[in-house]
Amino acid sequence: MWLLISLVASALLCLFLAFWGFFGRFPDEWEWVAVVLSAVGLVMSSPTVFQMLWGRTNLSLRFDKETNDTRRLLTVSLENIPVKHHVLKKLGVRRDTIESLEVSMRLAEAGSGQIIFASRGIRIHSSDHPSEKNGLPRIALPPTFSVGAVLLVVVSDVSDNKAIIPANGKDPEMVLRPGYYTATLAVLIDGEPKIINRKFSVGSKADDLTWTSQ
Repeated sequence: MWLLISLVASALLCLFLAFWGFFGRFPDEWEWVAVVLSAVGLVMSSPTVFQMLWGRTNLSLRFDKETNDTRRLLTVSLENIPVKHHVLKKLGVRRDTIESLEVSMRLAEAGSGQIIFASRGIRIHSSDHPSEKNGLPRIALPPTFSVGAVLLVVVSDVSDNKAIIPANGKDPEMVLRPGYYTATLAVLIDGEPKIINRKFSVGSKADDLTWTSQ
């Protein structure tokens, strides 16, 4: 927003100084034609510039603990947040859709740093595919004010108190012992990686399952 104001103010200042002859001889009528055409070209290209600056994808991750009947779940909610500023909306700026979103995870013991597994794909549960119970390895994520997709990271059931990394279609489910773990998520947004670290704890009971810190 402040960049836009600065650009407009600078353009008005340059025009004022030109009228006062600060830049030398005032342009004749044909030179004014070139100036006007340049100004028109600048105005026509402005929406594209604004879109490139403020319309890029904006992925937000929220780490949640959910209760589903007897299950306790550690999830990550994904949102591609729309453009909210009213001035940018007036200028026609809209949030770009994430065309390709995929996630993998590395898991390690938080204390010793021992690697449990180096890389494991996480299937993404999206409202666009409600019939796909096991989620999808890759989705598109349009801008939305609500949760657009969810990662199911760890599940524990009060019936057996086992904490499980769900199967992903390639790797079978994995049971975790009680302890503290560091999950490193590699989120590929249209091929560009975003790395997020988050710790969670597994206790002797399902209710002990929780995110702890970054």
